[in-house]
Amino acid sequence: MSYLKIRHSDGLFGEVAIQGSKNSVLPIIASTVLHKGQTIIRNCPHISDVYDMMKILKSLGATSIFEGNTLIVDSSQINNSVIIDNEVSRIRSSVIFVGALLGRCGCAKIAYPGGCKIGERKIDAHLDGFLQLGYEVEDNCYLDVKGRITEDRVICLKIKSVGATENVIISSVISDGKIVIINNAATEPEIVNLCIALNEMGAEITGYGSERIEIKGVKELKEAEVEVFYDRIVAGTYIAALSLVGGNITLKNIDRNYDNAITMAFRKLGVQFKYYKNEISLKCNAKNKKIPELTISTAVYPGFPTDMQSQIMAVMCVRVESGIIVENIFENRFGNVEMLKKMGASIDVINNKIAMIKGVNRLKGCKVKALDLRSGAALCVAGLMAEGETIVEDVEYILRGYEHIDEDFRKLSANVWFVG
Repeated sequence: MSYLKIRHSDGLFGEVAIQGSKNSVLPIIASTVLHKGQTIIRNCPHISDVYDMMKILKSLGATSIFEGNTLIVDSSQINNSVIIDNEVSRIRSSVIFVGALLGRCGCAKIAYPGGCKIGERKIDAHLDGFLQLGYEVEDNCYLDVKGRITEDRVICLKIKSVGATENVIISSVISDGKIVIINNAATEPEIVNLCIALNEMGAEITGYGSERIEIKGVKELKEAEVEVFYDRIVAGTYIAALSLVGGNITLKNIDRNYDNAITMAFRKLGVQFKYYKNEISLKCNAKNKKIPELTISTAVYPGFPTDMQSQIMAVMCVRVESGIIVENIFENRFGNVEMLKKMGASIDVINNKIAMIKGVNRLKGCKVKALDLRSGAALCVAGLMAEGETIVEDVEYILRGYEHIDEDFRKLSANVWFVG
């Protein structure tokens, strides 16, 4: 059985380049289905979710080649619009293939998507978006959607869902001059990345980054090279580790527009940020220092991201006297609480929505399990503070979103090894 072995760290020192974004690259990979030819994706991370997406592409008749951090996809021979492979049940972003297949084939049939078990994660917002666009939707054992966009549409998403926004955008790109306006659209950087990539491929999309996105349909897309943004959550994970054990590090392949909500939270924990071209220098004196209190409330962008909630919880277990975390996005994102308590943390959860944290002086190393992608990363962060050795099992969750988390931590002088 594979696991991560982590030993106590007295501080992080060094530099590491931040990988391409998991949450950006997956919808970009799905969108390559729209182009009846080759698309080149730069800065693509080597994570298991990408490999699962490549398997889905293969099942559709497309080919893909990974060379370094460049993924080359050829969708010219797609001959299938049905996806019921095992990969679908493992990866949440497989649902974005529905929008891509609608644009390419006018129909899509897909098994229900999987991913981390952090709540029900219903796809109602996706289905409602498709219905507003005029598609026929059958929701039985499989998700079966058919149709074409034959007239201009103005829709309003029920919630600011990143995935639903992506699906509606991708399904609307090939519509030969028809105008689709999306209101209440998600504004995350990953949406911006997708729209920039699609525009490089020949789409006509404006307003991305705002709550109102406009798509003017085109007849076809073209061959293009697109770039994946850096992963703001991976960067946030290393910032969290620094805020817990202290030190002085540099994050490369990242810009000064880095997520303000994450930056503000860690400034309160004493992290100092200095910005340069394409890199950020950070330092923090965390040894034996607690702040009186800290409250974190997750929200859609530009609020504090739910994907960073587990990591900052690990930090707060030691670095605050009293802390509160309110989870507003997913109803089962406190799965890592029992693991942190096993390491000596003091946390009480109210109604599976609010975590009350009382800071302890130290954590203790022990054997714990990653329950999802971000909780696994949080346990790695906690292990750096813990006395002795921490073993994190079920690392396949972590490999879904972190390219080389052990190697990156060692570049920052931490004692982290992948075993198995």
